[in-house]
Amino acid sequence: MRLIALSTAIALLFAATIAVAATVHWDYHSHGGAEGWGELVDPATGQLAFPDCNLSSQSPVNVESVAPRSGNLSVGYLESPLAVLNNGHTIQVNYAPGSSLTFDGKTYALLQFHFHAPSEHEIDGSQTPLEMHLVHQAADGEFAVLGVMIVEGPGNAAFQKVLNQMPHQEGLPSTTGTINALALLPDNFEHYAYDGSFTTPPCTEGVKWRVLHYPIEASPQQIAAFRSLEFLNHDDDFIGNARPVQPLNSRLGATTSAPRITAPNTGDGGLW
Repeated sequence: MRLIALSTAIALLFAATIAVAATVHWDYHSHGGAEGWGELVDPATGQLAFPDCNLSSQSPVNVESVAPRSGNLSVGYLESPLAVLNNGHTIQVNYAPGSSLTFDGKTYALLQFHFHAPSEHEIDGSQTPLEMHLVHQAADGEFAVLGVMIVEGPGNAAFQKVLNQMPHQEGLPSTTGTINALALLPDNFEHYAYDGSFTTPPCTEGVKWRVLHYPIEASPQQIAAFRSLEFLNHDDDFIGNARPVQPLNSRLGATTSAPRITAPNTGDGGLW
């Protein structure tokens, strides 16, 4: 009963924080863009709307000079109705209950996945045209996000399903057909791991990140179709929806080994 009560309290707190993110306008180009999120003020309270964006364990990061992990990560993704939403910041696919991600002996339920252009995480200082984030939550309220890089290559049938249904205007949901998120993952699950945050307001920390080493592919035409969305462009310029990489700030995580991050791009530790 205590665990249920704790999970309920965490969910209510998160919902309340998300509600603030929904009422205080933020984007990637005004008020300093992503760099200014931590300074935005909630007019109803006069307080900072997203103070967590100023904390020291933020995401995304640059993955540099780190060997990927193998094993210790598995998915149990099932077919789900293809429920696609344009929320004004990204294209999001809400997922039906029953699918999960497991690592370190803990299981996280898949809630939704969405896309960023260009990629938010960097590998040795390089971005890819797109990145997909699969958002999960455990029974105790803890969040885990699986990051998947997307590079140019052959057409991607599963991604095309999303493109076919994605609304071009904010707030218009579309539910047609089904999708299995497993079809949007590479065959090899080697990955990088660190503790971070959500990459959009409210920038909540305590998120377990797993960023896959191997990318998936999409055709240049598919990538261009996504990047043409209105919210990714401003005054005829492509601005994207990627938050810049954040300092690692000595995040060593669950390891006793020496830091394996090269300064100065991401700080002095944090990936394991």
